[in-house]
Amino acid sequence: MKQFKSITSMFVMALLVISLTSSVPISKEETVSNDKTSLLTNMTNKQFLALTPRSWKELSGSKLSFKERMGLRLAQQKIRSEIKNKTIDENASINSVMAVADGEKSFNFGGFILGLLLGIIGVGLAHIFSKSKDFRRSSWQGFGALLIVIVVLALI
Repeated sequence: MKQFKSITSMFVMALLVISLTSSVPISKEETVSNDKTSLLTNMTNKQFLALTPRSWKELSGSKLSFKERMGLRLAQQKIRSEIKNKTIDENASINSVMAVADGEKSFNFGGFILGLLLGIIGVGLAHIFSKSKDFRRSSWQGFGALLIVIVVLALI
């Protein structure tokens, strides 16, 4: 009984941490307004692909968070694939601040709970009734959390 209480409290704390860390809104605003930041909003796709977190810091004056760095990499990957498929031009203009913010993945708490409580059935329901990629992704994350809880309980 004592082990069940400790496992349950760890599970509740994990859910609390996940829900609190995902509730931070994505900021798409620029905090520094100088000539260097205008370069971030008006650059070509080729320049955007060469952008690194260090060069971002030099241009904007602010360091990218982990989530923003991942958003930068995802946005660059998307631009590379669009250039490769020839849907956009290499020298076309891009607003890199918005591209990084759009590249960040969003967490949907409802999808997570659906996958966590209903398992694979919840994931199926998410795919049937929702067109949101974030909702579907979060339902898979909830299902993964459920599997982790089951494995931990099986090991104890």
